[in-house]
Amino acid sequence: MKEQSSTGSSVGIVIVILILIVGGVYFFNQRIEKQKQMEQINASATNTDDVNSLQSDASSMNFDNLGNGVDQLQ
Repeated sequence: MKEQSSTGSSVGIVIVILILIVGGVYFFNQRIEKQKQMEQINASATNTDDVNSLQSDASSMNFDNLGNGVDQLQ
């Protein structure tokens, strides 16, 4: 009877350790993914802050029909 008890305890310990390892790997991957997203956000923010690109974007906008429909508002 004692052999079954020690075997059950050993299996339980192994299961708990495996769950802890899987959880650690999951949270580690989530942290890496979050860092990658932040790097992409920072890279896109620095690319759009270029004065020349902002100026070219502003000059390419069409404001001809900006006031259309204002007369119809009540």
